[in-house]
Amino acid sequence: PELSRPGGPAGPGGTLTSFRDGIETLIDGLVRELAGAVECDRSLTGLAPVDGAPGSWRVETREHEALVADAVVLAQPAARSAPVLAALDPQLAAPLEQIPSASLAVVALAWDAAAIGGAPQGFGFLAPHGEGLRILGCLWDSSIFPGRAPEGKVLVRAMIGGALDPGAALLPEAELLAQVRGDLRRAMGIAVEPEHAWVFRHPLGISQYTVGHLDRLACLERGLAQWPGLHLTGQSYRGVAMNACIEDAGEIAGRILAQLPA
Repeated sequence: PELSRPGGPAGPGGTLTSFRDGIETLIDGLVRELAGAVECDRSLTGLAPVDGAPGSWRVETREHEALVADAVVLAQPAARSAPVLAALDPQLAAPLEQIPSASLAVVALAWDAAAIGGAPQGFGFLAPHGEGLRILGCLWDSSIFPGRAPEGKVLVRAMIGGALDPGAALLPEAELLAQVRGDLRRAMGIAVEPEHAWVFRHPLGISQYTVGHLDRLACLERGLAQWPGLHLTGQSYRGVAMNACIEDAGEIAGRILAQLPA
């Protein structure tokens, strides 16, 4: 499902694309295509270079016996990678510990379109901090992506929390729903109770590129140079958007392929 439009105040330009059943569709597809080569549901507990095999790594997990790998990519938030690397190289872990994250909650609400005066047309909106709304913004999912809601129904997603209001993402569910519904009543005039509501919390939601971030990245690059075969990627480093993460992952994949034995 996709929606094309020129860029402008109403939203980004280009083509907005997603999977009908969510981003997990991509991961499930990769697991199927790489049958036998992907092992899921393992918890990483430690890394160590293999003696006598430069560039090879021993990967410790909580559930099963250790793995031996030609390369290791930690594609997770910096806060998750830091404790794993602390035992290996405290100086490498130090800049990871200095990359903060802002917690985020996503509240999805569904209505009958007729009950709210029809489906909203457009992308949604961002809420500037001075507008008196606590939510960060709202995406009109069922208008952006056809098929996200049954015919005659409306689905929206509101984001709340972030660096300036981290406590919002931790509110009790009833209080969180009341806050979001109140903001949408003021912003969109929707006073009708939703037919369904869902809350998704992301404690490490959005990495924050605070002053000194480029210096931290340079420090990480110097540290990683001491450990061939070890790589870091994800939204903690060179862009929080999925497009930026994919671009960075492609570069790292190319680097790994170039380093592997022929």
